[in-house]
Amino acid sequence: GATVTWNIVGIASSLKRGELSRMNIASTELRRLAVSLSVMEQVGIARAQIAVLDEDYRLAREQTALRRKILEIRSVRLPFAESDELERVRAAVSVVAAAIREDRAYAALQKAYGDLLTALGIDPNDEHRLIEVWNKIDRLDAEGRERLAREVVVG
Repeated sequence: GATVTWNIVGIASSLKRGELSRMNIASTELRRLAVSLSVMEQVGIARAQIAVLDEDYRLAREQTALRRKILEIRSVRLPFAESDELERVRAAVSVVAAAIREDRAYAALQKAYGDLLTALGIDPNDEHRLIEVWNKIDRLDAEGRERLAREVVVG
């Protein structure tokens, strides 16, 4: 009688351990998917930031070029009017300020790009891997992220 009872208890506890094991696997899979979605969202946000900062940098470059052109014009006019010296100095200071804004915009763009690489866990020195991942990111648009999110919630 004791052996039969022991076997029944063993079977029951074995079934319980199997059920717990399946629940742990499901829980681990759910956590993995949640982390994947989180990384995808970070990547999406980082890409949006890069797009905005890229535009800021482009505008800063254009502004710097324009300020340099203005300085050039002021410098050419200098021999013709003494009062233009002050305007030329102002234009030179404006060029320096525009160059600083351009450098700051570039630094912000590089930081955002670094944040994106960090979110993806990519070594910035691995150029082949960078190109491969960037191409994959381009293919995963907002619709694809939403579809994946629905699958995770439903599945």
